[in-house]
Amino acid sequence: MKICTKCKKQLPDESFSLKGNSPTLIAKRCDRCRNSRAVLWNKEHKDKVRISQIKFQESGKARKGRLLKKFNITEEDYNQLFEKQGHGCAICGSNFSKGKYSNFNVDHNHKTGEVRGLLCGNCNRGIGYFKDNIKTLEKAIHYLS
Repeated sequence: MKICTKCKKQLPDESFSLKGNSPTLIAKRCDRCRNSRAVLWNKEHKDKVRISQIKFQESGKARKGRLLKKFNITEEDYNQLFEKQGHGCAICGSNFSKGKYSNFNVDHNHKTGEVRGLLCGNCNRGIGYFKDNIKTLEKAIHYLS
Protein backbone atom coordinates (compact mmCIF):
# COMPACT_ATOMS: atom_id res chain seq x y z
CA MET A 1 0.00 0.00 0.00
CA LYS A 2 1.10 3.54 -0.76
CA ILE A 3 -0.30 7.03 -0.19
CA CYS A 4 -0.84 9.29 -3.20
CA THR A 5 0.70 12.73 -2.70
CA LYS A 6 -2.17 14.35 -4.63
CA CYS A 7 -5.42 12.73 -3.43
CA LYS A 8 -3.91 11.55 -0.11
CA LYS A 9 -5.60 8.15 -0.45
CA GLN A 10 -3.90 4.96 0.61
CA LEU A 11 -3.99 2.72 -2.44
CA PRO A 12 -2.57 -0.65 -3.49
CA ASP A 13 0.80 -0.62 -5.23
CA GLU A 14 -0.91 -1.55 -8.54
CA SER A 15 -2.48 1.96 -8.57
CA PHE A 16 0.96 3.51 -9.11
CA SER A 17 2.79 3.20 -12.42
CA LEU A 18 6.48 3.42 -13.01
CA LYS A 19 7.74 6.96 -13.47
CA GLY A 20 8.64 7.93 -17.02
CA ASN A 21 10.87 5.37 -18.69
CA SER A 22 12.38 4.20 -15.43
CA PRO A 23 12.30 0.46 -14.78
CA THR A 24 12.31 0.98 -10.99
CA LEU A 25 11.08 4.44 -9.92
CA ILE A 26 7.43 4.38 -8.86
CA ALA A 27 5.35 7.56 -9.26
CA LYS A 28 4.35 9.54 -6.15
CA ARG A 29 0.86 10.23 -7.50
CA CYS A 30 -1.60 7.44 -8.31
CA ASP A 31 -2.43 6.70 -11.93
CA ARG A 32 -5.83 8.37 -11.61
CA CYS A 33 -4.35 11.67 -10.38
CA ARG A 34 -1.53 11.54 -12.94
CA ASN A 35 -3.98 10.92 -15.77
CA SER A 36 -6.38 13.67 -14.68
CA ARG A 37 -3.50 16.15 -14.53
CA ALA A 38 -2.32 15.13 -17.99
CA VAL A 39 -5.83 15.42 -19.43
CA LEU A 40 -6.23 18.87 -17.90
CA TRP A 41 -2.84 20.01 -19.23
CA ASN A 42 -3.73 18.73 -22.72
CA LYS A 43 -7.03 20.66 -22.67
CA GLU A 44 -5.29 23.85 -21.60
CA HIS A 45 -2.46 23.54 -24.15
CA LYS A 46 -4.21 22.23 -27.27
CA ASP A 47 -1.92 24.22 -29.56
CA LYS A 48 1.24 22.72 -28.03
CA VAL A 49 -0.24 19.23 -28.14
CA ARG A 50 -1.18 19.60 -31.82
CA ILE A 51 2.27 20.93 -32.76
CA SER A 52 3.86 18.02 -30.94
CA GLN A 53 1.59 15.54 -32.73
CA ILE A 54 2.43 17.06 -36.11
CA LYS A 55 6.16 16.88 -35.41
CA PHE A 56 5.80 13.24 -34.34
CA GLN A 57 3.88 12.38 -37.52
CA GLU A 58 6.39 14.20 -39.73
CA SER A 59 9.32 12.44 -38.07
CA GLY A 60 8.05 9.10 -39.41
CA LYS A 61 8.18 7.52 -35.96
CA ALA A 62 4.38 7.28 -35.80
CA ARG A 63 4.21 5.30 -39.05
CA LYS A 64 7.08 3.03 -38.07
CA GLY A 65 5.44 2.31 -34.73
CA ARG A 66 2.05 1.68 -36.31
CA LEU A 67 3.50 -0.75 -38.87
CA LEU A 68 5.29 -2.68 -36.17
CA LYS A 69 2.47 -2.66 -33.63
CA LYS A 70 -0.46 -3.33 -35.94
CA PHE A 71 1.11 -5.53 -38.63
CA ASN A 72 4.39 -6.72 -37.06
CA ILE A 73 6.42 -5.46 -40.03
CA THR A 74 9.21 -2.93 -40.25
CA GLU A 75 9.40 -0.08 -42.73
CA GLU A 76 12.03 -2.13 -44.58
CA ASP A 77 9.54 -5.04 -44.83
CA TYR A 78 6.94 -2.62 -46.21
CA ASN A 79 9.40 -1.27 -48.80
CA GLN A 80 10.45 -4.78 -49.88
CA LEU A 81 6.81 -5.78 -50.31
CA PHE A 82 6.14 -2.60 -52.29
CA GLU A 83 9.09 -3.33 -54.57
CA LYS A 84 8.02 -6.98 -54.97
CA GLN A 85 4.59 -5.73 -56.12
CA GLY A 86 6.18 -3.49 -58.77
CA HIS A 87 5.56 -0.28 -56.81
CA GLY A 88 1.80 -0.59 -57.19
CA CYS A 89 -1.40 -1.98 -55.73
CA ALA A 90 -1.50 -5.79 -55.39
CA ILE A 91 -4.98 -5.88 -56.95
CA CYS A 92 -5.28 -3.18 -59.63
CA GLY A 93 -1.59 -2.39 -60.14
CA SER A 94 -2.09 1.35 -59.77
CA ASN A 95 0.98 3.34 -58.75
CA PHE A 96 -1.14 5.85 -56.83
CA SER A 97 -2.57 5.15 -53.40
CA LYS A 98 -5.93 6.80 -54.32
CA GLY A 99 -6.74 7.66 -50.79
CA LYS A 100 -6.36 10.05 -47.94
CA TYR A 101 -2.76 9.00 -47.38
CA SER A 102 0.19 8.90 -49.74
CA ASN A 103 1.22 5.38 -48.68
CA PHE A 104 -0.46 2.18 -49.72
CA ASN A 105 -2.60 0.33 -47.18
CA VAL A 106 -1.24 -2.83 -45.58
CA ASP A 107 -3.82 -5.52 -46.35
CA HIS A 108 -3.97 -8.33 -43.82
CA ASN A 109 -6.06 -11.30 -42.83
CA HIS A 110 -8.21 -10.08 -39.94
CA LYS A 111 -8.35 -13.53 -38.37
CA THR A 112 -4.67 -14.50 -38.52
CA GLY A 113 -3.06 -11.06 -38.81
CA GLU A 114 -0.97 -12.28 -41.76
CA VAL A 115 0.00 -9.51 -44.20
CA ARG A 116 -1.26 -10.25 -47.72
CA GLY A 117 0.01 -7.23 -49.62
CA LEU A 118 -0.25 -3.50 -50.17
CA LEU A 119 -3.38 -1.99 -51.68
CA CYS A 120 -4.48 1.39 -52.99
CA GLY A 121 -7.25 3.07 -51.03
CA ASN A 122 -10.00 2.04 -53.48
CA CYS A 123 -9.10 -1.65 -53.52
CA ASN A 124 -8.60 -1.72 -49.75
CA ARG A 125 -12.03 -0.18 -49.17
CA GLY A 126 -13.57 -2.48 -51.78
CA ILE A 127 -12.49 -5.72 -50.14
CA GLY A 128 -13.29 -4.17 -46.77
CA TYR A 129 -16.86 -3.45 -47.84
CA PHE A 130 -17.14 -7.06 -48.98
CA LYS A 131 -15.78 -8.10 -45.55
CA ASP A 132 -13.11 -10.32 -47.20
CA ASN A 133 -15.94 -12.69 -48.19
CA ILE A 134 -14.87 -14.60 -51.31
CA LYS A 135 -18.39 -15.88 -52.08
CA THR A 136 -19.80 -12.36 -52.03
CA LEU A 137 -16.95 -11.14 -54.25
CA GLU A 138 -17.67 -14.00 -56.68
CA LYS A 139 -21.33 -12.98 -56.76
CA ALA A 140 -20.25 -9.41 -57.50
CA ILE A 141 -18.06 -10.65 -60.38
CA HIS A 142 -20.96 -12.70 -61.72
CA TYR A 143 -23.26 -9.69 -61.42
CA LEU A 144 -20.81 -7.46 -63.32
CA SER A 145 -20.43 -10.11 -66.04
